[in-house]
Amino acid sequence: RTKQELLKEIIGKEIIGKEEFTELNEDDRDVLCSHIQRMKYQVSKYDSKIQSIQQTIQSIDDNIRKEFDESFEKQKQEFQSKLEKTQQKLNELNQEYEQKVENEKKEEADYQDRLIRDQAHQELIKYYNACEERSKQLQQLTNKLYAIEDSYRSVSQRIDDSKTLQKLFTSYTAFYDITRTRGPFKPEIDILKELAKHDLLIDSVIQSLPNSLSKTGVPTLVDLKERFKTVKKNVLESTFINENSGFLDVLYAKIATAFLIVEAGPVEGEDIQSILARCEYYLKYQKPSRAATELEKCKKFNNEDINLVIQDWVHDLKNRLILEQAVETLRTHLDIASQSI
Repeated sequence: RTKQELLKEIIGKEIIGKEEFTELNEDDRDVLCSHIQRMKYQVSKYDSKIQSIQQTIQSIDDNIRKEFDESFEKQKQEFQSKLEKTQQKLNELNQEYEQKVENEKKEEADYQDRLIRDQAHQELIKYYNACEERSKQLQQLTNKLYAIEDSYRSVSQRIDDSKTLQKLFTSYTAFYDITRTRGPFKPEIDILKELAKHDLLIDSVIQSLPNSLSKTGVPTLVDLKERFKTVKKNVLESTFINENSGFLDVLYAKIATAFLIVEAGPVEGEDIQSILARCEYYLKYQKPSRAATELEKCKKFNNEDINLVIQDWVHDLKNRLILEQAVETLRTHLDIASQSI
């Protein structure tokens, strides 16, 4: 509203002119002043109410803040309590887990202990069986020794002069010389058998030799040592391939074997390389029987390729051992016979 409208409302009449207050009379001015005083009073009253409202609002705000702080502190304490309970529960779970791990470790240790005990028991059984087998072999050797002694007595009685014994020695020498090679020795065996047809021991030794050996001959230890290099190489190659291997697998096996660092000497262990190293060591130091025993351990790996590789070589080595044992037995027998004349 305009000033004229406000003045009209206060004094009850319209003011005309640019200078509104110049035309007011004294009564109008009194009315206007009175109205101004009332307005001041109302403004003061409104200010007081506003201040009161502001104080109320401030009080409410303080209460709200206080309630919020109390609620927040309460929630904080509850959360802290829950956190402590959770931490306690976590510690309990951690202890349970550690106990469980400890129990599992103990169970595993007990299992390994039982496994070792079972293995030791099995090895002990094998040892006793081997001892029993050696005992039987010893008994057989003893029986053979008794047979040799009996044969020696009978031969001593039948050989009446050194000429017959000399023929036996000559025949044995020819037989011995041919066995130093890999050639057949059937003629020498036949001559020796004919000369000693009444000698039970010599006949028994000759009969113990397979017929195929005298016809085909037996590789010498030198030949077997040389062949073992190839056998060893093939066995190592076979460890890298299987029945489903292709050309690339075979090529990889050959390359891997070429760069393989091979063990040597009487090393310990039951893996392929350790077995081959011991076998080669025994061959080098003239212990072929132990070499054969070591190489046959490869059969436990159930690898057909390895078994096929070592089969012929072990067979030939055993035949050579049989032949060497026969040669040694005949030599011992003839030495005893020559001393008795």
